[in-house]
Amino acid sequence: MDSTTSDQLIHHIRYRRFTALWKGTLCLLFIILCILLLWFIYDGLSGKLETLYYSIAAVLGIWFIGPLCLMFGARFIKQPPVLLSWNDEVILCGSRKIRWEQIRKIELSTYHFSKWILSSSPMIVLFLNDGTRHHIATDHLLSKKERDNAINLLQQTLRDKHPREEKYTSSV
Repeated sequence: MDSTTSDQLIHHIRYRRFTALWKGTLCLLFIILCILLLWFIYDGLSGKLETLYYSIAAVLGIWFIGPLCLMFGARFIKQPPVLLSWNDEVILCGSRKIRWEQIRKIELSTYHFSKWILSSSPMIVLFLNDGTRHHIATDHLLSKKERDNAINLLQQTLRDKHPREEKYTSSV
C-alpha cells in the first residue's frame, strides 16, 4: 500500500476494483430490470394496475440506482484505484493538496440523504483550521473494517503531525 517517490513515503487508501465491478454490475442489472418494466408497459404486456406499479417501480429504481451505477463505473475505470494519498507534508485529495498544518481534525461522516432523497456514501471529513470542511467520498467501496482502519490511521497521522501542547496548571 505504500510506495516511495522522490525519497518520500507515500501512503494510500486503496479500494478493490473488483468491488466496484461487482457492485456496478449489480446496479446495471437492476437498471436493466427497470428498463424491462418500462418495455412491458410500452409493449402493452401489462394491465392497467400493473402499468401503474411497473412505471413507479421503474422510475424509482432508475432514480435511486442510476447514480450508484455511474459512480461504481467511474471508480472501476479510475487508475489507480486510490481514494486518498498522503505523505509527510500533504494529503492528496484528487487534484487538491491539503497541508497537514491546515487540518484541525479528521472524522468519518455517516450515511445520509441528499436534498434529492438520494443516498450518499460515508465520507472522510477533513475539518480545516479556517472553518471549512473537505469531504472525501468512500463511495461504498470500503468495508466497515477498512473504513475504520483508514480513519484511525489518518487520525493517528494527524496526531503525530500536531502533538497536543500540554496545558499546565499553576499551583501556587
